[in-house]
Amino acid sequence: MEKKTGFSLQKLLDVRHLGEKEKQKELSQSKRELKTEEENLLKLEVKRDQVAQKMQSIERAEVSRIMNHHTYLSSVLESIVRKRTEIEDTEQKVEEKRQRLLTATKDRKALEKLKEKHTLEQRITAKKTEQAFLDEIALRKGL
Repeated sequence: MEKKTGFSLQKLLDVRHLGEKEKQKELSQSKRELKTEEENLLKLEVKRDQVAQKMQSIERAEVSRIMNHHTYLSSVLESIVRKRTEIEDTEQKVEEKRQRLLTATKDRKALEKLKEKHTLEQRITAKKTEQAFLDEIALRKGL
């Protein structure tokens, strides 16, 4: 009878699969966050351009309106700078998560190769056992 032994590291392989999927989700989430931040930056830049255009169209006699627009423009510019910093931070997080996913994928693939090797060794052992059994039967029939 053939004794089937399972892959001793199967649970670890399963955990690696789950870990890789989790890292894929984290990377996707970070990419979505980055896209949202980039869209927000674009909106802020559009506001900046609109305010700058309004300021150019205001008559010089309306100093208070110019000052209000200037103050608002300054706050928009500060928001743009903060948003660019947030985008840089998020890009760094995306890259870190991409590297973690790459590492997890490599770890899982290494275990899968080990499992394939184990399975091949089991097949070879089973074939040898079967051949020895058939040789024994042939030998007994020959007697």
